[in-house]
Amino acid sequence: MITSYHVHSNYSDGESTVLEIVSAAAEQGLDEIGISDHLVYPKPGRHVSWSMSVDRLGSYFEELHNVQRVVGDRIKVRLGLECDYEPETVVLLADLLQRYPLDYTIGSVHFLGNFPIDESPEHWDNLKEEDRNNIVRGYWQRIRELAESRLFNIVGHMDLYKKFGWRPSIDLEAEISEALDAISAAGMVVEVNTAGLTKPAREIYPSKKILEMSQARDIPLIITADAHKASGLTDGYQIAKDLLDSLGYSRNVIFSSRTPKMLSGI
Repeated sequence: MITSYHVHSNYSDGESTVLEIVSAAAEQGLDEIGISDHLVYPKPGRHVSWSMSVDRLGSYFEELHNVQRVVGDRIKVRLGLECDYEPETVVLLADLLQRYPLDYTIGSVHFLGNFPIDESPEHWDNLKEEDRNNIVRGYWQRIRELAESRLFNIVGHMDLYKKFGWRPSIDLEAEISEALDAISAAGMVVEVNTAGLTKPAREIYPSKKILEMSQARDIPLIITADAHKASGLTDGYQIAKDLLDSLGYSRNVIFSSRTPKMLSGI
């Protein structure tokens, strides 16, 4: 079973249309393709250029349904969104999401307050080491809150803060453990996101250590490419599979109507 669930179309910051992505997935032999464009719930005074606007959600799901009909039995199309967890907007986001026929949601943290986690290295370079460490500590607390909200199915690119090559210089195992305990309690899935391989981090999100901690809690894992174009739907998959094989992990998971189904094999 080959799937690609973390995929962005030109509805948010992707380069390809939904039809181009789905057609490419069928041609590449995938069994399921999930479109999961960014949705950051709007806040006064902030514009997120890479997020789909709320008023486009109706046309987004209409297009996903239309493409499903066009491709027929060639490939299964799953309907998703990648949404930011922010405590100020989570209630409004929850109300919004229940109006649409989602197969799964990816919950991510791209902002800690007004600080953008993965926008540019300059944001991190301008901070003192202590401030960087405090942001990462806050990031893991926010991941725990994300899981406790019970709003999401998959937690997106954990340890995203390493994108530009910087890592914390303090021990955060307690904070990471609390976050993973909450993820496990919520029945969520952790994605093994290969996008970090092509960034300065040069590493999958999350790290091998965090994946080992996830596996110790029997948290399901799913390989994703965080693709932003039709040609990159399975980029880095073999590296991710080899990593999971080295950990002794041998399961896969698919989603339908917000319900996970576990499969054997990766």
